[in-house]
Amino acid sequence: MHYKTSVTKLIVSLAITLGLILPFHSPLHAQGCDELYPSPHQRIGYNVTRELNKTISDYDAARLGAGWYLDYATQVNPARPNGMDYAQMIRATNPPPTREQLDTRVGAVIDANPGALWILGNEPDRQGQQDSVTTTEYATFYHDVYQYMKNRDPNSQIAIAGVIQPTPLRLLYLSNVLSEYERMYGEAMPIDVWTTHAFILREQRPPPADQPQDVDGNWGAGIPTGLTGSDELGKLYDVDEHNNLQIFKDQLVALRQWMADNGQRDKELLVTEYGILFPEIFAGFTPEETRDFMIDTFDYMLDATDDQIGYPADGNRLVQRFSWFSLNSPGAFHPQNTGNFFDHSLFDNETFEIEFMGLAFEEYVAARTTEFADTVDLVIEDVQVTPSAVVTPTANEMVTVTVTLKNEGNVDAQNVVLRLWDGAPYSQPNVLAVSSAIASVAPSCNGKTTVSFQWQPSTTGTSTIPEPKFYNLTVDVQADNMNLDSNPLNNQSSRLFPFGLSVNNLFLPLIELVSK
Repeated sequence: MHYKTSVTKLIVSLAITLGLILPFHSPLHAQGCDELYPSPHQRIGYNVTRELNKTISDYDAARLGAGWYLDYATQVNPARPNGMDYAQMIRATNPPPTREQLDTRVGAVIDANPGALWILGNEPDRQGQQDSVTTTEYATFYHDVYQYMKNRDPNSQIAIAGVIQPTPLRLLYLSNVLSEYERMYGEAMPIDVWTTHAFILREQRPPPADQPQDVDGNWGAGIPTGLTGSDELGKLYDVDEHNNLQIFKDQLVALRQWMADNGQRDKELLVTEYGILFPEIFAGFTPEETRDFMIDTFDYMLDATDDQIGYPADGNRLVQRFSWFSLNSPGAFHPQNTGNFFDHSLFDNETFEIEFMGLAFEEYVAARTTEFADTVDLVIEDVQVTPSAVVTPTANEMVTVTVTLKNEGNVDAQNVVLRLWDGAPYSQPNVLAVSSAIASVAPSCNGKTTVSFQWQPSTTGTSTIPEPKFYNLTVDVQADNMNLDSNPLNNQSSRLFPFGLSVNNLFLPLIELVSK
């Protein structure tokens, strides 16, 4: 609302393996492997307001340590302090922008940011302010922009706009959006990511202009645009409930329950805007009270889970990311204030100095992320050798080694190379084979990387009866930033490879024993 204002090498010997594949698994599980964001700071963000022509680059935002932000706009090359993620936004309009208008406004942005998160709209339910569209208008806008986005970049992540707060009245608005979309287009509304705002504001329709106004009661979120006959669902919150932690929690649980009931549980939920809107002089919310509310809500959204309605891909967390309003909104009494009541920014809009709330934000993020240092954890899960044995070698015999690995750390492993050794790594001057380098292996708890490379065994001895042997093949993995590897024990795996064993030699019984 613009008006408101994170080397021990284990070698397997021939006597132990007896030709079996023995992948080594770490006794230490990488933290965050059941989560989308291994470090808490990646979940924490803030809104940047563009009043008075300010941008995130005007402030020392990097010191806050947050992982993402949005500024209600689109940018080809957004600033990314400390590598922050940036959420693009296209505002909802009626009628929707044409293809030609989208080409002009966002075509280059899409091309420069493949796979980006795009939020389509901002508070479409806000009557007379923000995007202010009916459910039919929003469904039409969403359909047209979604189709354009996916045609231009199929990997783009499209998020539905956030309503002001997930109350019964606003959930009705969302239900109507879904039903209108299906009515008009004959299919369920495709949504990659859900967003919401999470304020606690009064929901009351103002009296007609020619009637006396309820100065004390006519404030807050109003009634959603175009919604009639449902005013009784409005929450008549008092101002002193604006920082009620239990109401805050109940609203998010209600939204997650609604998502589950509507087949949307398996989606991320981002709280893309919330905070304390009123300055102390208006409603008595002191800086200390606002700080406490911020910390309590941060704790809740980082930790709250529910195995019935939470997001399964994120450890059943209710919320995946959230954004505090705001980094830099001008104060309530700024002479050029455009209607913001807000007076609890992280930085002063004009002096660029960090504020009380900014110091609290900085301290909180640092405390929650201290234990989440950058780590790489390259795990070799499997090694396959094809063929699995060579009985009668021929000239230029080639063997393919296929390795499955994953990175259970929280940063990319850079320039990853696999090496094949006969016996213990580092015990010989030469390796048998080396794979091509992989530029990076990203962290992933479910995704795996498969690499294949070839090796030519040595055919020593006579051409008809080569010298038989078992190769104790060991594959290990290396990366440029291997110094960040949190567990060297899972960086290698071994298996036996029978070579040059014919039916006339004494090694046959052992081969038969191994194969059973």
